[in-house]
Amino acid sequence: MKQLSISIALILFMAIGTFAGRPANPIWSPTGNHVAYEERPDDNTMADMKLLVIKKTNKLVKYTIRGGRKPVWSPRGDRIAFIQHRNGTDYVAMLYVQDGEIRIVCPGQDVAWFDYDRYLIIQRVDPMSYTTFVYRIRPDGREEKYLSEGITPLPDPLGDFVVVSVRRDGKAALRIIDRNGAAIGTIKNAKWASWSSDGKSLTYTKSDTRAIYLWCFDKAELASGNAEGIKISDDGCYSVFSHNGKMIAYSGSQKQGIYVYTISDTAIRRISDNDVLASPRWAPDDSSLLIADPDTKELIFLPVTIQ
Repeated sequence: MKQLSISIALILFMAIGTFAGRPANPIWSPTGNHVAYEERPDDNTMADMKLLVIKKTNKLVKYTIRGGRKPVWSPRGDRIAFIQHRNGTDYVAMLYVQDGEIRIVCPGQDVAWFDYDRYLIIQRVDPMSYTTFVYRIRPDGREEKYLSEGITPLPDPLGDFVVVSVRRDGKAALRIIDRNGAAIGTIKNAKWASWSSDGKSLTYTKSDTRAIYLWCFDKAELASGNAEGIKISDDGCYSVFSHNGKMIAYSGSQKQGIYVYTISDTAIRRISDNDVLASPRWAPDDSSLLIADPDTKELIFLPVTIQ
């Protein structure tokens, strides 16, 4: 078996420029030619969503969308679902990348693609009870269906399940539901989850200890209430699988930096000392990680080479 190792050369560290505001939530297009992100003003007023065309170390802003945030690319790369603030209300909106057209889908505060690009999973706060609910809806706004109470919906890549964050016994927990909202089970004392690309594994952070766990999906274990998995790091948050499923990147919690865990040899390597408490984003080919550094106001590529 080919051994995996990670070699990092500091001279390969690459920033694509300093921004006027603080960049946040960057996300690659499926082709790797574009990056969508939000830029937050220093005075914490309304953010703008921007779409970059990336070519080597150059950046070209293709679109700027006032009040836009939380961009997520469609699997085809032709649309970006995002949240836009308009006239005091948050909406789920859709940007058609080729011509720049924007369409409002429905009110909402968070959004993710589901079942490839057939549906969106949205989060919405009820204005009467202030309770947050999760729904499934078509990208054109049709066929809205209530799924569950909870926040931060995370659909699995195969379109079978959705993870929602809830409170249980006074602590954060991850509830897993099927595509129609039926409860499958709960991972206790857990938050900040990420699916593997094959939908067979989940990585998450323990809410009390900030340790990161890797759990292989098991319905029976979920139903028993004892789902946990194996601990892969004593300190971390915002973990995310590489596309090939061989690595997990995460941000340090008490020990600042960006780390990569390789599943084959269980090794942990620190690849950057950036103090970024947010999910690093894998490039489509897993060759690098993209982070937004709010202190330096930079979007930064961290190359990760596998030998």
